[in-house]
Order: sequence, then C-alpha cells, then structure tokens
Amino acid sequence: MDEINLASDSVLNRLATIIEGNHILLNERADIVETKRHPEFRIFLCMNPPYTSAGKKQLTTGLRVRLTELYVKELESETDLWPIIDRNAPSAMFSENQKRQILQFYMCARADVMKATRRSNIGLRNLSRALKMMRSAIKLKYPVIKAIYDALYTCFASHLDSELQKSLHTMIYDLFEITTLPALDMLARQNQDSMVEKYAYVEQFVIPKGAHPPENFDPQDFILT
Repeated sequence: MDEINLASDSVLNRLATIIEGNHILLNERADIVETKRHPEFRIFLCMNPPYTSAGKKQLTTGLRVRLTELYVKELESETDLWPIIDRNAPSAMFSENQKRQILQFYMCARADVMKATRRSNIGLRNLSRALKMMRSAIKLKYPVIKAIYDALYTCFASHLDSELQKSLHTMIYDLFEITTLPALDMLARQNQDSMVEKYAYVEQFVIPKGAHPPENFDPQDFILT
C-alpha cells in the first residue's frame, strides 16, 4: 500500500487490527463471519516522510510498533543515479553524452531548487517520469533534443514558480547547447511522414487522432495549459 500516511484514521485502525490479530471482520460488507488471515500474510506499507507535504502525517506509535521500519534515503550521489538513467535511457535512443547531461541537469536542478525553496521539491519521481516521457516522445518520432527538452521542462519545472521555471529553461538550453528547437509539424511535412495522418500537431505537441477525421480543425482553437 502506497502513501499509507495519507490514509484516514479509520483505515489505519483497520490495518492495525489485521496486523495484530489473525482475522478481520468487515462491517462495511455486513460480515457476520470472520475472514481468517492467511498464515503467510504479509503487507508492505510505503510512505514519504511525514510533514513533507500537505496531509502526510506521522503514523501512530500503536501502529508503528507492530511493523518493521526500513528507511530508504534519497539517492543523491552520481554513482547511484547513473544506473537509473543508463537503464531507462536506451543507447539506441540516446548518446552517452546526452545521458551524462541528463544526470548533470538532475544534480544541478535539484541543488538550485533546494537552495531557492529550502525543500526537496525534486527527486527520483521527476527523473523517472522525465525518462519515460523521453522514450515515449522518441517513439512518436520526436527529435531527441526536443524529447529531452520537453520531458525535462515538463517534469521538473511545471510545479515551480515562474522565476525557477525560467532558470531551468535556461539551464536546459545551456547544458544541451540548444539554439532552437525543431518544429514537429514542419519536420513531419518535410519528410512526408505518415505521422501527419495519425496525429495532430498543436503548440508543438503531438495529439493522436481518433477514428474520424477532424472537421474544420484549427490549432488556434486549442488552449495550452
């Protein structure tokens, strides 16, 4: 169970019952017969540290004494982070240099945001989402540099204030030596790509078309949020 310290007290109390005892009685299901716990029953409860964001509370002592606690520190060293990037950024899609630049961006962005906000607003979740977005974008025939920029900016900057967004935008451009980003719709038309038939290009984002051809389609009718 993930984010267990966001659960209501009633859920936590019910968990304590089944962890401590050997059965559970579900009143919500109008049970009158106990459901026995399997002899090999195990439960894993995952949570982020309490008070790191709204609603994340500390578990009660009564529940914690029934559990075995394992604290996993945030991965901060380049040695630990590199295998994550290397495995999730296939060499068939990314050069070694680009993967090293992604690692450098992560380290610099995390340090800058931590310094500005005094909170760890950037972590492995941002990195893993960005890597997944890069792979998906390249499968949609994004140029690699466009996929990298969109993924890093979306996954790392979207929740920050305008000043930090500008800072990360500049950091990406400088680190990856970007002068201008390629226009997806122009590339597709120049290459006479079948993507034009399958996808609509709006604000340089790719949107899959449905089974019916769009009528009176104008990209200006869309609002980018």
